[in-house]
Amino acid sequence: MTIMEYLKKTMLFQKKEAFSACELVPDTHRLGIMNAFTHGVEGNFLQGDTLSATGTQLKNFDLILF
Repeated sequence: MTIMEYLKKTMLFQKKEAFSACELVPDTHRLGIMNAFTHGVEGNFLQGDTLSATGTQLKNFDLILF
């Protein structure tokens, strides 16, 4: 793998897969989606309770903000 292929693969991961979120409050959920869109980030942004069945749809996390 060349350095350019590696960088392209890493950038694609950062843009499409690295970020996910689950927010209970609808207005905050929309704000988070708008923020991600503004910064060119795609991901899995769910609205719901992380302690319910909705939380099982998320991947493992390195960082949790509350």
